[in-house]
Amino acid sequence: MGQAEKTYTHNTKIDHVIFDNDGTLYPEPADVKQRHMQAAVRAVQPRYPDKSPAEIETLIRQSQKDYKSSFGMFVSDIPCPETRGEELLRLRGLHYEELSRLAVKGFFDQSAAPTAEIGQLRIAGVNVNIATHGNLPWTQFSVRENGGLARYFNDTNIFTKDDADCKGKNEGDLFYKRLMDKMNLPQSEDKRGASCAMVEDTAKNLIEAKRLGMMTILISDALTDEDKPDYVDVVVRDVKQAIHAVMESNVSHEPTLAQQASHDIKQPPTQKTATLYDPV
Repeated sequence: MGQAEKTYTHNTKIDHVIFDNDGTLYPEPADVKQRHMQAAVRAVQPRYPDKSPAEIETLIRQSQKDYKSSFGMFVSDIPCPETRGEELLRLRGLHYEELSRLAVKGFFDQSAAPTAEIGQLRIAGVNVNIATHGNLPWTQFSVRENGGLARYFNDTNIFTKDDADCKGKNEGDLFYKRLMDKMNLPQSEDKRGASCAMVEDTAKNLIEAKRLGMMTILISDALTDEDKPDYVDVVVRDVKQAIHAVMESNVSHEPTLAQQASHDIKQPPTQKTATLYDPV
């Protein structure tokens, strides 16, 4: 397993690692934007049978510019907010359904899948979760196709933007608060996310995670530990290095045998404290 550029020790042991999905659990292929656009065009095309794919793509790009959403333009004329939201979800669902068809071949690099490394986290007693802006069917598809990661992720530990019912990780702390609710993290703690590490490939998605006390790990080829933003604790090149960084941090919180022995000797024997075994 590759090593992170610099060792970082979080202020407490990490019990939960939260992974973004796209671009984090798998490196996206070079043509990912084209595939997303092709999927979006297919999702919208039934509305415009007389328009060419190129014309629909132009409409989608205009929607992205004006509404910050590929499909915002196509639901803007629906007066009822609830109905508008339902139609937006439907179009998103069609988009990811089409993307799944386009991702059957050549989308996932199996050699980059962190299957063994996530297994090491689980053996060490660390819980794993996915927090993604993608929808649930796409996430289930990707973890199944990406190195068999479905053995570690299912409905109980996958959290999507649709579950959060908000704009996303970089629009306030609502996404993360609802994620932590699903994870049953204690409400009373000042830094509720202190026992978590968040692994992302988009830096701005880590701002709220850091405010909530999480260890923040950014996957980036462009940044280093020297020029990273203050809300990023560690910069790594891939998800395997990110997992290594978490494991290294946790090692720092494990007492050495000498420290443990010293602690045990100082404890007076009671019914709840076992005395040291002396084989002599």
